[in-house]
Amino acid sequence: MDVRAPVGPCATTPNADVAWARPDSKGEQSRLDDWCSATGEPVVRRLAVAPLPTDVIREASLGGGPAPADTEVIPTFPSIPIESLTVATWNIEVGTGDLVRFLDEQIGYSCESGRVHGANTQTPFVLLVQEAHRASRDIPEIPSGVSLPNSIGKSDDHASRAEIVTIAEQCGLSLFYAPSMRNGAEADGEMPEDRGNAILASIPLSDLSAVELPLETQRRVAVAAVAHPPGREPIRVVSFHFDVAANMLRVLTTGNSTRLRQGLGLARALDELDNGETRLATIIGGDVNSWSEKETVIRHLSEQFPESPRATAEGTRGGYPTDHIFVRTFEGSKIALDESSYRVAPLEYGSDHRGRLLTLNFSDE
Repeated sequence: MDVRAPVGPCATTPNADVAWARPDSKGEQSRLDDWCSATGEPVVRRLAVAPLPTDVIREASLGGGPAPADTEVIPTFPSIPIESLTVATWNIEVGTGDLVRFLDEQIGYSCESGRVHGANTQTPFVLLVQEAHRASRDIPEIPSGVSLPNSIGKSDDHASRAEIVTIAEQCGLSLFYAPSMRNGAEADGEMPEDRGNAILASIPLSDLSAVELPLETQRRVAVAAVAHPPGREPIRVVSFHFDVAANMLRVLTTGNSTRLRQGLGLARALDELDNGETRLATIIGGDVNSWSEKETVIRHLSEQFPESPRATAEGTRGGYPTDHIFVRTFEGSKIALDESSYRVAPLEYGSDHRGRLLTLNFSDE
C-alpha cells in the first residue's frame, strides 16, 4: 500500500486532518479516482475531552468527598484511568438502523444526556459503523461519464434514516466519516448523498487515516483513528467493509480472492501506518460479508490479529456471520480482551444487520 496523500479527484481539496493509504497499482488508483470523484470530503468532528458525570467530577475535584448540590464545579476532565472500553461494530444499512436506540440499549449511552448510564457510567465506547451516509449540498455534482452504484435506503420502506453527521452532533460524539461511493443519483430537489464507513466515539480521536482497499467490485474506504481512553494507552480503531463478491473480470484476474485481497491489503496498510516504530494495540471491526466463520479471510485476519475473539457462526445478517471484530495487542500492552463479552446484539434495530460488541479491560500492572 502507498501511504501518502492521494492524487487525482480525492486530492483536489484534501482534508488536511486525514492521511490516505492506497493500493500501489496505478490502474487501480485510476479506477478508484473515478469512484471518488462523485463523493464529498471526509467529515471530522472533534471531541476535545470526554466529560465524566458531574458527581464524579465533583468528588474528584474535592478530594473524593461529596459536595453540596450548589457547589460550582468546573467541567474539566480529570485524568482518572478507566477500567474498560466498549467496542462495537454495526452495519446500519445507510442510516436505516436506529443508532440512538442502539447506543442506549446496547452500549448504555444516552444521546439526550450525552453520557453513559446504568452500571457502567465510567465506561467509554467506540462504535465502528458501516454503510453510514452523509447528505450534503457540499457533495459535488456527478462528473460526466462516471457510473454510479445503486442507491440504498431511498425507498418508502426506509422513510426514516439517520444521517451520520447529524447523529454525531445530536449525541455529542467524536466522528470520523469517509465516503466510499455516491449513494446513487438523486432526483430533482433531493439532497446529494454518499455512503461509507465511520467511527463514532465518546472519547477523543486523533491520527485519522483513510485506507482505500484493493479494488474488486466497488470502492471501499476503511477509516482508522487513534482513540484515547482516559488515563490509558491509545488504541487504533478501524471500521471496514469488504465486497460481497467480485464481478467476472475480477474473478478471472484474482481467482475470486475478493475479500482476502481486501483483508490483507487493510492489514498491510495498518502495519505501514505504524512505520515499524510505534506499535499500537489495534481493534478492527466491520462487515466482512462472510458466508461462514471459517472463511479464509477470517483465518488470515485472526492470524494478523492474534488476540481476536474466536469467530462464531452466530448470524449477524440473517443466518450468516458477516460481521466480525479482530484484536491485536503487543508485548507490554495493558489491554486485554474480555472473551466472554463478545456477543451479537439481539435486535437489528431497523438495519439488515445485527451489531457485534466486546469489552476491553485495562490493567495497572
